[in-house]
Amino acid sequence: MLRRIHRVGHPLGRIIQFYWAAATPEQRRTASIGLAVLSGLSIVSSALLVGESLQRGEFISALAARDPERFRQSLILFISLLLASALLLSGNAYVRDRLGLHWRRWLTRYLLADYLGQRRFHWLAEGLAGEIDNPDQRLSEDVKQVTQASALVLTILLESVTQLIGFVGVLLAISLVLTGFLVTYAVVGSAIATLFFGARLTRINAEQLKREANFRYGLIDIREHGESIAFYQGQTYAKRDSRQRFRGVVQNFNRFIRWQLGLDCFQNGYQFLTFIIPSLILAPRILSGDLEVGAVVQSQAAFDRIWLSLSLIVVQFEQLTRLAASIERLSEIIQSLDALEQMPQSIQQRSQALVSVQHLTLHTPSINSVEQTIVSDLSFSLSQNETLLITGPSGVGKSSLIRAISGLWRTGDGTVGLPENGALFLPQQPDLVLGSLRQ
Repeated sequence: MLRRIHRVGHPLGRIIQFYWAAATPEQRRTASIGLAVLSGLSIVSSALLVGESLQRGEFISALAARDPERFRQSLILFISLLLASALLLSGNAYVRDRLGLHWRRWLTRYLLADYLGQRRFHWLAEGLAGEIDNPDQRLSEDVKQVTQASALVLTILLESVTQLIGFVGVLLAISLVLTGFLVTYAVVGSAIATLFFGARLTRINAEQLKREANFRYGLIDIREHGESIAFYQGQTYAKRDSRQRFRGVVQNFNRFIRWQLGLDCFQNGYQFLTFIIPSLILAPRILSGDLEVGAVVQSQAAFDRIWLSLSLIVVQFEQLTRLAASIERLSEIIQSLDALEQMPQSIQQRSQALVSVQHLTLHTPSINSVEQTIVSDLSFSLSQNETLLITGPSGVGKSSLIRAISGLWRTGDGTVGLPENGALFLPQQPDLVLGSLRQ
């Protein structure tokens, strides 16, 4: 049962709040331990990276000074730091993937139970909670993207903060001017990427997810109704429909490619300048003998890491836009399922010996259209062994009446009585579950 906790705040915050409110204490404990271990590994591995960059500079300076003992000690320490960093980075990736899988497993199971419970999948398809396209993709691809990419972004953020603190200290010890230039350079670049490319690429990514899902849905429909299409010789229409859906995919992806080209040009030019700037700023002090040659290596490593930390939005922009689109789509279906849960059931159902309908009035859903009355104040009852045939032209409300009696229609008023031992309703399109004949 969904909780009414995700109506305000950022969509990702609502999804996380949703987990912490609905998960069991054991599940929350598992997630807390995973987050603590992931945070610890990220911080320690980033600290080792700071030490490795310092030792690399010492290693180069020992070579330049032609000091064998200093070179041997720096080499041993340098190799030790590299081995420790490799182990910690591997463990960090393992814990991150396990944490993302834990969240995905819980969220998928919970949303599936709510999506398939109380016939909410039907109400969602009918549009009673707003227009939700391709719920199958939202419950599979978007859940996967949100859970796994969120864990990755969290890891990158922890590492960036730790590296920023450590390498700022390194760079300040070498050059205050270089540090000030770097901070200004990174802030300006992040602002340009966010304001100019951010909103556009997020919208394009969201639209691409929708069009890809529509194209895939059309192909699935051809597979499921292949015999009917073959009997009716409808392959020409199926091909035209598939081409039209794919044309929409290509058109939107062309927009994405054009904007991605602009972002790539900005990112590459923005990053390539950092390869030469530290050397240019420090060159006068090195040429004058004020700094050792190893300081260039240290400053270059510190400059690169600080730039990556401050320019997280620029460097991870494509990943972040895809994540933002999936977060928004997943948040929409969670809120729609919540709205369906809170929607009142005006048509009352009760158990009795016979089938009866008392003062039943049915309306069309008024979300996207003007409300219309389909059935007005209808009453009848059937005793045992009695039959009732409902006739009328197409669109008069015959199917709506059957849906109301079976509990599939929610907009209206009245009372429906069904036998205590249940009733069997046959849909217009029969369905066989995916599984064995016994199932």
